[in-house]
Amino acid sequence: MRFLLSALRLPTLLSARALSTTVPPTAVARSLPFPVYSYAALGGARNAPNSTLYMFPCLSDNYGFVLHTPPSSILLCDCPDAGRYKAVIEHVMRTEAGPPLRPGKAKVTLLTTHHHADHTQGNGELLEAYPDAVVFSPDAAIEGTTHPLSAPSLPPTLTSPNHPSLPIAPIDTSGHTLPHVSYHLPSLGLLFAGDALFSLGCGRLFEGSPAQAHGGLSRLRDLPEATLLLCAHEYTAANVRFCDALGDLRGRLPAFRQRAAEVERLSGEGRPTIPARLSAEREANPFLRWDCAAVREGAGAEEGAEDVDVYARIRELKDRF
Repeated sequence: MRFLLSALRLPTLLSARALSTTVPPTAVARSLPFPVYSYAALGGARNAPNSTLYMFPCLSDNYGFVLHTPPSSILLCDCPDAGRYKAVIEHVMRTEAGPPLRPGKAKVTLLTTHHHADHTQGNGELLEAYPDAVVFSPDAAIEGTTHPLSAPSLPPTLTSPNHPSLPIAPIDTSGHTLPHVSYHLPSLGLLFAGDALFSLGCGRLFEGSPAQAHGGLSRLRDLPEATLLLCAHEYTAANVRFCDALGDLRGRLPAFRQRAAEVERLSGEGRPTIPARLSAEREANPFLRWDCAAVREGAGAEEGAEDVDVYARIRELKDRF
């Protein structure tokens, strides 16, 4: 059974503010034991690769991501569940690569955001199936790393020999862990944020400082507004409940009110709340609105507090929530 892909032009949708803040999938495939959401016709840049993104649930609340550029380039972000990744890659290679290709012919690139097990525990099994995979990682100790990165001194662009048409911009988003790297694909308008940024939330600071995390989130906030946020976990409904504890954000922030209502509807229907539009997150996510009076007041920040201190206060409140 083939994935049914229609010509959904995401850049056109992104310019329409009245549309939903969660990007709907082009199709949902149910030929595997788990749902696979596909997003076709990505990117707005001239000469952008003709790529399709596949997103699927892993573990209890993780998401897996497989980006396919025909005929055989496969890019992944983090690998919590090798079995599911291999199943999706095999399906794509047999049904979406044009003439069917053997799964072993896939040219795999794996982007690793940080060292936590729910992002790396599938690396070994995955690399047994694809021993020629290119693995970018912020920690050389992570299993399978072939191209270690050294945050915060990151190159402006990475190029994988297995995906040469796709520029990858690494971004230092340390804080949740030391280090933590997010990956921006400017030609496709995609941001793989790992656990640095969630929809209406951000990652807990296990190893880094508020200043480091605030710096990383500032860099993500400054990305083009057409960017799609691909975070590693489905935490959005829980994040709505926390945001509601920060005072009357639904009354004072129309963007949050719209996003919260949409999240409640999607969650009630058992549907994903990501990819989320970064343009909407910049207006609705309190962890990106440290300069907003309603958020500052809701967090009980002192008058005149520095932005980083407001962020730290919101993060502290979330840790205790």
